[in-house]
Amino acid sequence: LGSNQVIVLCYEDQVEPGIARSILKHRWQLVDGRSLSPVKRVLIAHPRAVIVQVPPAGEPALGVIDRLARHWTPMVVLAVAGEAMELTARQAGADCFLPTPIESDTLETVIEHMFLGDESRKPPRDRRPRAGPIGRDTTGGSESIGRVH
Repeated sequence: LGSNQVIVLCYEDQVEPGIARSILKHRWQLVDGRSLSPVKRVLIAHPRAVIVQVPPAGEPALGVIDRLARHWTPMVVLAVAGEAMELTARQAGADCFLPTPIESDTLETVIEHMFLGDESRKPPRDRRPRAGPIGRDTTGGSESIGRVH
């Protein structure tokens, strides 16, 4: 849960206490979603996870969740809001939803599990095709020189 792996976007004057404790503990970056270009700031930072504290009105946080979910950069988007917002946040593209109030331990556990899930989507290194000496295929296929799968 390193400081450069998680960004918190907040669209309210006050950060949820559980989120605030995690920010201080792990030195996560906090971005005021009402500032100029919050999506650009997130994409430049290349985090593995973005926590979006969604205000009761929803917008503009839901639009930002939608933009982040559609972007090609792989990242986990977690929405934190009142229970009534869950369906709307998921429809906007949130990978996960946590209702407020939230404890910092719960938030950190969910983020860790999401990171593990993110890793499991990648193919294991030893299953990737590799070129052996002189470009020989080492994946068990034919031994034609120069042909690599």
